[in-house]
Amino acid sequence: MFIVDMWNGRWGQEGFRKISCGGDIWDRVLALAKEYGWQPMGAILAKNTKDLSLESSPDYCKCSEDYEVDDYFKGVCSKDAIAMAEAIDKSLVSILMRGIEFPQSACAKILSDDDVKNVEYAKLSGGISFEFLKELMVFLRKGEFYFQWDD
Repeated sequence: MFIVDMWNGRWGQEGFRKISCGGDIWDRVLALAKEYGWQPMGAILAKNTKDLSLESSPDYCKCSEDYEVDDYFKGVCSKDAIAMAEAIDKSLVSILMRGIEFPQSACAKILSDDDVKNVEYAKLSGGISFEFLKELMVFLRKGEFYFQWDD
């Protein structure tokens, strides 16, 4: 299994943030966001990471909705990241409005069979923990970010 590293800002500088998850969770997050209204704009293949302005740099090219994790750095522009965060927020609100209790797996990114006391939550969240979805929402609301696989 591989890890998807996501980051925004520059390493070692104020405001740098990083979040990671397994490749299977990345796929589940993308599916969950789409289910709740996210319309992907397309990841951007980064030719270099010196200029972090994804919206304006001529050193980037569009990857037509390709959020697959591979050997290249890819970027997601601010508008797309924030739209993804809003869709994840909608998923959590939907779960709350149904009166479904969130499992209390504070550190887990994905729910194990033992953690799932409420099967309905697991179905609606794709099995992704509430805490990770909240953490990811905060990260995405910071705007544009890069992602790449790691082992």
